[in-house]
Amino acid sequence: MNIRSRSTLFPVAALALGGVALASVVSCTSRRFNNANVRSTGTAAPSQDQTVCLSIQGNGEKFPALFGEVAALMDRKINPVMIQGGSSASITAATLRGVLSNPSVRDTEILGSDGTPLTHAQKAALVVTSFLGPSETFLFLPSLNRLAKMLRSIAEYTIAVKFADAFIGLPSQEIAHVEAVTSQGALMADFAMNADFSTILKETDFKKRNAMTMDLWVKFGDLMFVTPAQFLGALLSAPPKAGERATAEQAFNEKVKLRYFEIFRNEDMRPEIRNSVRKDDKPAESLAAYNKLMSVVGKGVARIPPEKLEEAFTKAIQTIANVPFIGTFALTATKPFYLPSHERLWNAYNGRTLRSLLPPSDPTQSLLVKTGDTSPMLSIPSGTVLHTTARKASKRFLLGNVEKTGLDGFYMVYYPSPDLFDDLTGLHAKLEPYESFLQYPTGGGGVVLPKSNLLVLGPNKSLAYAVRTSIAEPGSMRRDPLVLDDAEMARHGLQLAKRTVPLFTSDETLVSYGGWLDHFSAATFMRYKPCQNVDYVASAVAPGQGLHNFQRMAIRAVIDGAPRSFLQANKQTEQKDDPQSPVGQFMTSLEAYRDYGKTLVGTAGRIDLSFDWDNPSDRKGDREAFAKAYLSNRAALFVRAFQHAAKNIDDVVMRESAPTLLSSVLLAQPLDALPDADAVAKKVEEMSGELIPKQQP
Repeated sequence: MNIRSRSTLFPVAALALGGVALASVVSCTSRRFNNANVRSTGTAAPSQDQTVCLSIQGNGEKFPALFGEVAALMDRKINPVMIQGGSSASITAATLRGVLSNPSVRDTEILGSDGTPLTHAQKAALVVTSFLGPSETFLFLPSLNRLAKMLRSIAEYTIAVKFADAFIGLPSQEIAHVEAVTSQGALMADFAMNADFSTILKETDFKKRNAMTMDLWVKFGDLMFVTPAQFLGALLSAPPKAGERATAEQAFNEKVKLRYFEIFRNEDMRPEIRNSVRKDDKPAESLAAYNKLMSVVGKGVARIPPEKLEEAFTKAIQTIANVPFIGTFALTATKPFYLPSHERLWNAYNGRTLRSLLPPSDPTQSLLVKTGDTSPMLSIPSGTVLHTTARKASKRFLLGNVEKTGLDGFYMVYYPSPDLFDDLTGLHAKLEPYESFLQYPTGGGGVVLPKSNLLVLGPNKSLAYAVRTSIAEPGSMRRDPLVLDDAEMARHGLQLAKRTVPLFTSDETLVSYGGWLDHFSAATFMRYKPCQNVDYVASAVAPGQGLHNFQRMAIRAVIDGAPRSFLQANKQTEQKDDPQSPVGQFMTSLEAYRDYGKTLVGTAGRIDLSFDWDNPSDRKGDREAFAKAYLSNRAALFVRAFQHAAKNIDDVVMRESAPTLLSSVLLAQPLDALPDADAVAKKVEEMSGELIPKQQP
């Protein structure tokens, strides 16, 4: 491990990356980036990227903030050669590394205005900053297919947090729909890895580049444009009568309903019970039952004026807009949005690339980069490590999986990309029994979790599988048993009772518990080979979300278990800050580990990308109004995060005064300096254009 104190740092020349070297291949296309303002070197030789190893924290639907922060790094010729993330950051990490691993980004030569080829990181920045439109289309969906269960889960979640200061509940609790979020994240990462961006890279205008990327994304995902009125009209429409030919309007309505119902399909990733879901979870049968109802009530609904229906719909949405998870989709449905293709979503969810789904003659094949890779598996992109936690559980016939109390049954699970698999498994094998990746070199050699509770899975795990287990956090999404094969069981010395289920005894299994430890694993990646001589170490976190209540409540549920009464729960809450309690000891150890991670630096330093995406404005007085403007507009949040990160980076990385590639667009007008919050959305639309049309395109 190459660790230096800040007082002994010295500058070193950045290493040339393979992607930059490949930029001179004869077969590559070339285009002068006339609008770029790139520092002149006096020669046509490509300049070099510096390197960074990056740990990012999950932030749910606010993920565009991380896109903006990392794009600012890449715009400054700093290449994230390794990204590690958990929770929703598993999607972000895979998408960002997907762009960097995309051959069309790596191999297409683009010249700056001075004739110097853009670096690999700069080209990736051009692509990532054109993801404003795709980011807006991502739907974080509540589990509307089981409305009663979702509402019960919300009540249980709220009560447990309020009275027990813990995430108490069965793994079957489900507020948000895990399949919908997983499939969309996997499809976006597939897009980042396999779409052909060579033409987009040649476009010099920021607004046009965003429009081109949005058009490519719509075709890649076979997205369907829907206005609120169309969506409401479709859901309330009666189906065509049996034997009658559907009108164009009826066909459109049935397509909307089918896509919507398909998004809420439930499936388990365990092979032995795949497709054995409950009857009413199957979308075709659910839609048939719904249409049977609408055949009866649809005529009555049709008599109500459309404007009255839409007015009632809007009022209902405003009522629930602040309810967790439900409100996210409710606000989406108040303006035009896109419904993705259920076929392409489920293909990505099942760990397969879009290339493998489409026949060779399908026009969409022409939008994909030519790689020569015939594997249908959608793998974790190179230079990526995703992670989650897991808990040992007892299988019960009536209650399902019941998690066991205590740290002995708590695990940290890593999913390295294939190129990092041997590296990580080799490190794991060399650990002593009481050593850990989650370890800090203090006098006592503190260990958060010992070797026996660290699992490295793969290299045969699909991206979607890793994402699903990482985003499924306690209380919010359904959490299912992990699938370990024979080799994985043997590697970790676990007892195998059945081939496809990781059983320790006849009644035990491992249940995913989510990637909420996320940025605490920042120190881990300094053990990886790509990071041992890296120029910079960086972490992207929200400063208010360090050792905060989410970690405490999650670990309290592990250590203390489900309280038998609210009286006991309140007693636990009063003792939550006692450093001598098991929870207090764990949090103290975790805090020491996190502090150790904050001291790690590369050969040229450390970059802190801390950005409070929950309160993204620094203004005084009307800060709350500006924050709301950013949080209701993902493109605005992206730009605001880019501007914030650029300042943080420039405080560390000594650059000449010449602006970077994207400065003239994204830094020309600080959003926080605008006269009022209403001007934020107007300014961002002026920069990027209309990302989602206001009416049918």
